[in-house]
Amino acid sequence: MRYFIVLVGLAALMAAGCGTLINHTQYHVRPPAGTPPKGVSVPAADREGVKQIVTAVAEEFHFEDRTKYSVIPNVIAFYSQRDELYPITLAAWVYENQIVVDVLHQPYTVGETPKFQQVRERVFKELEKRFGRRAVLPKREEQIRNVPAGK
Repeated sequence: MRYFIVLVGLAALMAAGCGTLINHTQYHVRPPAGTPPKGVSVPAADREGVKQIVTAVAEEFHFEDRTKYSVIPNVIAFYSQRDELYPITLAAWVYENQIVVDVLHQPYTVGETPKFQQVRERVFKELEKRFGRRAVLPKREEQIRNVPAGK
């Protein structure tokens, strides 16, 4: 009986935690070679290139443009799935001298959904095609988080 109670308790903890799992992949488009490390804005061509990529992927997967509703500072593009209880979100924004592209999803199941994987892979494929080695998947400790307003 004790083992049953322990198993039920563990199952309840795991079930409660499942609602907080978020799949998140972040890509960076680094500045062109020879650009000072900080304090310089991102070239307009890079902004436009990322916007074109994000828009094309969003349209391919039938996402809705929600850029005008975004609260992300220095947003380039912000898209989300339409009519989904658990939508995949695609956001591009500027942080210091680089562009950050986030692919986020809080699924109804544990793990990544096939659609999330397709969107994530398509975004990176297009970033690599356009920006080459400047498009990177940063290590977790290099990811940008909690950007203060106005940054």
